[in-house]
Amino acid sequence: MFSKITNEIIRDLYENVVKKEDRNRKVSRETEKIVLDFLEERRRTGSEDWEYAEFRSDLFMIASGAEENGFVEGFHLAVRLLMGCITG
Repeated sequence: MFSKITNEIIRDLYENVVKKEDRNRKVSRETEKIVLDFLEERRRTGSEDWEYAEFRSDLFMIASGAEENGFVEGFHLAVRLLMGCITG
């Protein structure tokens, strides 16, 4: 239903509207807490075979992409629901 261009427009909307309040944050505070809790649990279990900073960076990159994709999918759903209401 949505073209690649439409998805890019929605992603631009996400970047310019949703994240505008705090441009330095790539993920929400809630997602940051989940990632940091996960890292702390992993550190507590004694896993020494991974580089903490690199792993942390990768997790935040994944979390940021997941939040953006969630926004896009939510937007698509909202439009479909709105169109359903309008067309009856």
